[in-house]
Amino acid sequence: MNYLSEYIKKGDTLRKIKKYKEAIEFYDMALKINMESTDALCGKGMALKEIDEPEKSLEYFDKILKIDSEDSIALNNKGNILSEYFGEYEEAIECYEKVISLNPKDGCAWSNLGNVYGELEKYDEAVKCFDRAIQLNPDFVTPMYNKGIALDDLGWKKHALEYYNKTLEADPNNVDALFRKAVDLYIMGKYGDALDCFEKAHSINQDITNYKYYKNACLLHLKRK
Repeated sequence: MNYLSEYIKKGDTLRKIKKYKEAIEFYDMALKINMESTDALCGKGMALKEIDEPEKSLEYFDKILKIDSEDSIALNNKGNILSEYFGEYEEAIECYEKVISLNPKDGCAWSNLGNVYGELEKYDEAVKCFDRAIQLNPDFVTPMYNKGIALDDLGWKKHALEYYNKTLEADPNNVDALFRKAVDLYIMGKYGDALDCFEKAHSINQDITNYKYYKNACLLHLKRK
């Protein structure tokens, strides 16, 4: 039996069903066999990120990059941690741009780069990155939704709605897309349609912030008509 492979496989299975601490135990067993197994290092890094230990997670992706400086998965994950947890956007951009230089068809890197440009309020650049990610993978929901946000930030609400709708075609229960669509419809004065979206979003997630405010506002506007 190949114990290294079996431990990694078991860790991956547990990580996919969100049993992150149990997954880490199997990755550790794999690393005792081969401390330079990039698959085990990557799995443990991902699991640590999911349990909100970004510093430790980053250590494991850095270990991979010492072994293979061109590992695209490690570079993408390192960039995500740097941007999401530490606000180190320039360093994150370096990670994504390195992946793209190695493989211009890496849709995840383009999508991640767009997210960082969005955080930096460079919305035009963000849109270009999301377009590239969507072009590479038309079924990639994340850049569709995030392009909608960037278009919203540019003030182009009709175009933003188009991408929220595309997101919902692929993922009908995407609460974030439903809520953003509803808010845009409300701002555009389409209160009936907005109310329908707010209600659907609330039926999926009862903890939506500002749901009651928008619901009551929609009903008030509809009553006045």
